Amino acid sequence: MSEKYAGRKFITEFMEGELERDNEFIGHMITSARTLKAYDLTPDTTGNISIMTCEGMYIKSGGRSLGDLTPKDIVFVVDYNPGENRALVRGGKEPSSETPMHWLIYHKFPRAGAIVHVHDRVVLENIKSVERKRIKITEKEADYGTLEQADEVLDALLYDDYAVIKNHGSIAIGNTIEDATRLVIDVHKKILEDEN
Repeated sequence: MSEKYAGRKFITEFMEGELERDNEFIGHMITSARTLKAYDLTPDTTGNISIMTCEGMYIKSGGRSLGDLTPKDIVFVVDYNPGENRALVRGGKEPSSETPMHWLIYHKFPRAGAIVHVHDRVVLENIKSVERKRIKITEKEADYGTLEQADEVLDALLYDDYAVIKNHGSIAIGNTIEDATRLVIDVHKKILEDEN
């Protein structure tokens, strides 16, 4: 990732009330987060994961390492309004800076039930292998957390469930968080094999 982190680029409006954190969605997210960290796909506090439900979106809070994620590090986005660039959130912490991208993916692609976004150095440092394998790469580089980046990713995911975000990271969608996690790891392994 070439761009330095500068915080969220949207407004967070917090809702009152506690978030129920003892549920299967959060449990699956924590398992996925630890798996991704074990493969070193999310250095430091990079990367994020989310699950969409009928009521809204569970997503990792900002500034937390996926490998150290606890139920208290998951927040719930009830709504995101791209016109106002405002997220309505329950859970007491700021959501991931990539919240707009996650929200817009779910609302454009009903096939997406979960999203995994990683900063896989193997993929980013071996773009020629990525191109040889005909893996989709966003057309333009855009600042993280912006609607411009979200639009680039939406275009890249139109016919694919995995895409590389130019000079930033990669993203996978799946019916479940397990599916999206498996896809990210499978691509990681394929690029490693191609390079060895």
